[in-house]
Amino acid sequence: MFLSPIFYPSSILSEKWRILLAFNPLTGILEGFRAALFGGGFDWFSISISVFLTFGLMFLSFFVFKRMEDDFADLI
Repeated sequence: MFLSPIFYPSSILSEKWRILLAFNPLTGILEGFRAALFGGGFDWFSISISVFLTFGLMFLSFFVFKRMEDDFADLI
């Protein structure tokens, strides 16, 4: 999360690093906000990776929680 493009646009990076940075779920969200505020074009590749990763992690965490639900209070 420390490499999230908050203070810099991801367009300053080379294509190899831009693809790697797209696997950070915040990258698509931040680039989408930047494009909406400053009138740039949307990076649909980055946004789609962020959406798939976010929903994938949400479903994975849901199933892990359902599996651990009985013992969850004992662990915390």
